[in-house]
Amino acid sequence: MSNLSDFIIENGVLKKYVGPGGDVVAPEGVTEIAGGFEAGAFDRCKGLTSVTLQPGLVKIGELAFNRCENLKTVIIPKGVKKLPFGVFHDCSNLENVTLPDGITEIGNEAFCGCIGLKKIKLPESVLAIGERAFQNCKKLTAITIPKGVEKIGQYAFLACNKLKTLSVMNNHTVLQKEVFGSKMPKDLIPGILEIMPNIADGAVKQYILDRKVWASLDTDTQVSIFLARQGKILSSAYEKCISEDQVDQFGKVLLSKLQPDLSVTECNAAVSFMELFSTKASTELIKELYEQIKQCKNGAKALKRIENDLVLSDLLFS
Repeated sequence: MSNLSDFIIENGVLKKYVGPGGDVVAPEGVTEIAGGFEAGAFDRCKGLTSVTLQPGLVKIGELAFNRCENLKTVIIPKGVKKLPFGVFHDCSNLENVTLPDGITEIGNEAFCGCIGLKKIKLPESVLAIGERAFQNCKKLTAITIPKGVEKIGQYAFLACNKLKTLSVMNNHTVLQKEVFGSKMPKDLIPGILEIMPNIADGAVKQYILDRKVWASLDTDTQVSIFLARQGKILSSAYEKCISEDQVDQFGKVLLSKLQPDLSVTECNAAVSFMELFSTKASTELIKELYEQIKQCKNGAKALKRIENDLVLSDLLFS
């Protein structure tokens, strides 16, 4: 419990908490929690273990709970629309956060350094996740990105090395290059096909076409990725990842996936394989791919690309 004397309040703004800590319930009538560098209302309150904020609150300031090292539980009421920059920065023992329906933005570095946070439920109302929002949440194992979110900021999940499940509810949500920092959490890699539609080309190149990551995937998964994602920035990376002694095996699995109802993207990917590996794959394989692509409803259009390719023409028609 808290006493009114534990709070400095001016015109509805909770300027400073000066109590002993423990489980704190903010007074009714507070509309704003003050923020600012070293000026947050609860900045570095090491004795604070839980905070319940009352209905009527509409704004929480930047860094309001910065470095509350023993804070474990926070309840935020409906009416708050945004978690601002660094609001729970370095709250290293934070475990339970209740976010209200209606919140639309998880700001930059909102939960950065919350190394005790294992899970968090983002309301369906969330539209944006800022840069470094969950950086260094080392125990975070799962998170669901609501379907209203279209873009996630750089380094949002940097050093979230225990992350096993990233569920993205909207195919238009884009995971940009550097969203995980220099490398993707290893436990996300086995389920990579589930989030492939959400990964930008730059992130595909950075995280999946890394040679060690690529080598950890089975050939069937590799081919599925190849069929799903093509682009100028990816071609050279595929050439480096698919070794010469792997080309024919890769091509045979690719051949097995060429069904008549293949999409335009997939047909173009199959033709790209022929272009990229015409000098490394066996002539027999290239010819089989050509004949199979011809049988696809979108194959003829894709094959027009190679009409002026002298190397492939020589292989196919000589």
